[in-house]
Amino acid sequence: MDGFDTSELMDFADELMELAKDFPKEQKEILREEAKKQLKEIKTVANREVSKGKAKVNKGGRVLNYHKRFKYTKVFDLEKGKTAIRVYSSAPHAHLIEYGYMLTSKSGKKIRFVSGKHIFQRAYDSYQKKFQESMEDFINNLLDKGIG
Repeated sequence: MDGFDTSELMDFADELMELAKDFPKEQKEILREEAKKQLKEIKTVANREVSKGKAKVNKGGRVLNYHKRFKYTKVFDLEKGKTAIRVYSSAPHAHLIEYGYMLTSKSGKKIRFVSGKHIFQRAYDSYQKKFQESMEDFINNLLDKGIG
């Protein structure tokens, strides 16, 4: 027989198409799991770098506790074909701890710049390798489950 037998290749393509239908569900689950792991890493870095101290209360009566205000969003479509989840701090003063601020006296005189702790960047840097390994495992398991 001359030529190529493409029936196995077509079967493989059909299996990949079936796998792609289930992928959005699996993708959302893995993103949530990874956001939880990233959140844990952020809390670890924050506990190490930022003192807990006494929790302050703002004028509205809200407790300004930096360590208890880390959260993550729902999984959402960033743009066509890209899905994302965000990890953030809802503390109103989180940006000051993260990026730094100008320390001033009560009269308004600038004293010095207090440099930021860069909690999110440090957590991102330390978690990046774990995340890549986790994604590779996820893809391998997905392919094994769907095709194997």
